[in-house]
Amino acid sequence: MDKRLLFVLPLALAACGEAERLNPDPADVALAVHWEACAEGPGSCASIEVPLDWNAPGDETLPFFVRRIPTAEPVSKGQLWLLEGGPGAAGWGFVEVAAIFQSIAPGYDLYLPDYRGTGNSSWLGCEDRGYAFETDPDCMAALLARHGEDLRHYDTTSAALDIGNTIEAIRGAGERVYVYGVSYGTFAVNRYLTLFPDQADGAILDSVCPPTGCDVMMDRNFVEVARFVFEGCAADPLCGEKLGDDPWGKLLDLLGRLEAGHCEAFLGYPSNRIVLEQLVGYATNDAFTAAVATSAVHRLGRCDEADVAALDNLVDWMRNGMGAGFGPGAGSGAAFSPYLSDHVVFSEFWPEGLDRETAEEILAELPFQTGALLSWVEAKDRWSFPPSHTPDSLYAWAPTETPLLLLNGDLDGQTPIDAIRDAEAAFVNEAQHLVEVPLANHGVLATSAFTAEREDFTCGMEIAAAFLADPQGAPKTGCIDRIPGFDFAGPPGLAAALYGTADLWENDAAQGLHIAPALRPAQERALTSLREKLQGPLRF
Repeated sequence: MDKRLLFVLPLALAACGEAERLNPDPADVALAVHWEACAEGPGSCASIEVPLDWNAPGDETLPFFVRRIPTAEPVSKGQLWLLEGGPGAAGWGFVEVAAIFQSIAPGYDLYLPDYRGTGNSSWLGCEDRGYAFETDPDCMAALLARHGEDLRHYDTTSAALDIGNTIEAIRGAGERVYVYGVSYGTFAVNRYLTLFPDQADGAILDSVCPPTGCDVMMDRNFVEVARFVFEGCAADPLCGEKLGDDPWGKLLDLLGRLEAGHCEAFLGYPSNRIVLEQLVGYATNDAFTAAVATSAVHRLGRCDEADVAALDNLVDWMRNGMGAGFGPGAGSGAAFSPYLSDHVVFSEFWPEGLDRETAEEILAELPFQTGALLSWVEAKDRWSFPPSHTPDSLYAWAPTETPLLLLNGDLDGQTPIDAIRDAEAAFVNEAQHLVEVPLANHGVLATSAFTAEREDFTCGMEIAAAFLADPQGAPKTGCIDRIPGFDFAGPPGLAAALYGTADLWENDAAQGLHIAPALRPAQERALTSLREKLQGPLRF
């Protein structure tokens, strides 16, 4: 039976207080926290010895690394903990955007933890192989030999206990504590709230992973997002003119024509179809890049000489990102662990019975695929770590009265909003809200539209800032009404950057490559994100 069907059991039914046993009495754990200047990057850092096994706190320990970036204001209002996605990502990713969170939560000190197994928290990796994005069989064998059965303690529950017990150890009397998580970080936040339901004063879950585990069958989600975008194309005067009254049908027809030999001048089959599938699957996940997917369908369908040249430019742009390292920054702070990532996915997210044959059957029902699910299956086939075990009762929304803000975009194929609709029935406190932000991608704070008076503040940031200022109040979502629809024309700089033309849809030999791109920083970030997705495999 798929384990997702088992998670309807409420936490209260856990036999003999199952969840309580996972959370030891603070009196049994005395964490020593000493802040020192960080070896790299801002703030002060602490390496805290925490139990390897929180059920046996007096036995072996491992280091839990936390970076603290103090507020610039004279008096601190409290703590804001920032939990990264991944899984497998360390807290370093928040260093570069710390100023944004200081604007969202003025007066709060930021706390950036490295989950156990990442960064400086007992990193699962091999130094002689550097900070890789994919697992290596030899390194996997070395880690298995080094850690053995202890690997079962590198899980989300233990990570949540590290965080909650550290907060308990350092929190001053009356000090307020907020927690923010993005993507897999929301799964960790929900687990933390399950184990410490009364500790935080509020929590923000951005791009929410369901409590049953993030969905590894992302190809299906990307198809649904793409369908939504192409349906929007039909209602747009420009896009509808180019692709007709059934753009989705035109895409499906083009995929079949490519398989039959259409447009051999561009890469040839199957490469031309693969490029289109990847582009449609990933470009439609952002309102800014969605027009790249629709215009590519138009150009590839027409396939004249100038279109092929433009599409060749697009492929060159895609390839320019290959070979780039994963994650922001460099050095130990950026130490992503693909081993922890796969360990969490295969122990905590993987549906029972999902194997290569089942995955291929699922993919065969889809009009196109991005390769996300097959990359997981291939990794699963070579996986050898002993699995961690999570009680069924923990695969549920946290039983907490803590004020909550759940943010999700309708263009999110990594953590789709339809997978978390049941959160509204689970979180019934008047201060707990699920907010759908139109045309936002994965990571609402970063990808939602800039609609506020400040050019560097997105709609998601505006909603989050209002929540942190007044977590008991109704969410302030007025910015949603100011979000514009799709721009299928795109700025001239977009066409110049990707196609080398003046227009996304048509070819203008008179201007061509001489147009200087004039993209905003947020648009540049959207293009960088798209290119990273196109390199794959995609994570949460």
